[in-house]
Amino acid sequence: MRQQFGKKMIELLSDGTRILNIDETWIAQTNFRQRSWQPRVGGQSDILTTVSPRITMIVALDNYGDVYISLI
Repeated sequence: MRQQFGKKMIELLSDGTRILNIDETWIAQTNFRQRSWQPRVGGQSDILTTVSPRITMIVALDNYGDVYISLI
């Protein structure tokens, strides 16, 4: 199977086909501080627990060196 894949990739590259390598990740938009400088009030913990949106980032690199970036 790997040999077939390798042969096909070499064939595509020699034909000038553009091949993309794509990766996806996300970036959190959050406050990463876990403690504040305020004293505990009424036994409440001072750890911040907030849910915030995140940005999805998709990046592709092709065999010609071009880079494609998408932020969602």
